[in-house]
Amino acid sequence: MPVPSSYNDITEERWLRDFVGWVWYEKVFYVPPSWNATPKRVVLRFDSVSYRCKVWLNNKEILEHEGGDLPFEVDITRELNDHERDSHRLTVAVNNTLTIRSPGKVGSHYSSDYCDSFSDDVTEVDFAGIHGSVKLYTTPEVHLSDITVFTEHSYTKATVKFMTEVGVTSEVKSDDIIMSYELLDRKGRVVGSVGGKKMFFGEITVFFPTLWWPIGMSDTPGYLYTLRVITSHKSFHDVYTLPVGFRTVRVEGSRFLINNVPFYFKGFGKRQDSDIRGRGFDYATLIRDFNLIQWFGANSIRTSKHPPPEELLDLTDKHGIVVIDESPELGPEEVFQYVT
Repeated sequence: MPVPSSYNDITEERWLRDFVGWVWYEKVFYVPPSWNATPKRVVLRFDSVSYRCKVWLNNKEILEHEGGDLPFEVDITRELNDHERDSHRLTVAVNNTLTIRSPGKVGSHYSSDYCDSFSDDVTEVDFAGIHGSVKLYTTPEVHLSDITVFTEHSYTKATVKFMTEVGVTSEVKSDDIIMSYELLDRKGRVVGSVGGKKMFFGEITVFFPTLWWPIGMSDTPGYLYTLRVITSHKSFHDVYTLPVGFRTVRVEGSRFLINNVPFYFKGFGKRQDSDIRGRGFDYATLIRDFNLIQWFGANSIRTSKHPPPEELLDLTDKHGIVVIDESPELGPEEVFQYVT
């Protein structure tokens, strides 16, 4: 089966279209020799798997995850180092059985045994499989693990505030970690910077900023700055970039205001569903959809039923499209906990 895709949309077999239970993916891969030249952390990342999955690396279980819409990852550095051979086998078991915790119509059966796979007419299966890319990436042993960004602005001054967290894979003194933050404009010019030892929060101010506006409300819609974060320890540097737009959003009575200017929604509900791939991510289809959205003169979309892939949100930001973003669907227990 191709990845990413919905496996139940690939063939013409009805038994596979209506299949409920466990399916298995397996792939042998090789780590580039250059990754062993310097100490680094290796991460295995899944962009989307529907709905439950278990993951093994070289026959060792390394991950279990539930929830089909959001990405997840695991550090596999130790598992790779403990394996003597050059090749590695990745095995993923995926279960699309719907439960009270999952979206869709719930049937009367629940498959928990890896060998217990079946077709069940009372359970409606929407899409199933590995719907996003599966990636390996590396970072230095000392690396940026999380960042939170807040922005505020007037028409003459804007400030980006940030809080960061640093991850380490060995004993490292925080006094030895140097953080550097740079804000770049669209042309790549540095418009503000700050940094220092153990500087895990701070702010950068820009005078007379270019604000982020939706398409149709500015000559430069979707204007984004780039926040570049450099985490340094000894001679190793972890570089991370994040697009940042200066904008405000608020509701006043029946009006929706962006940068204190009323915004009128013109757009579509957009569900991640395409020919052949189903809910599997396809960059060509995504770009085609965005060309159609702009050709229609739309300025907004609502992501229907599921949270969208990160690539879609990046494109809406870049092109000045307003998004009403879905959150993951919750079962009654989660809804009750969230409300209370």
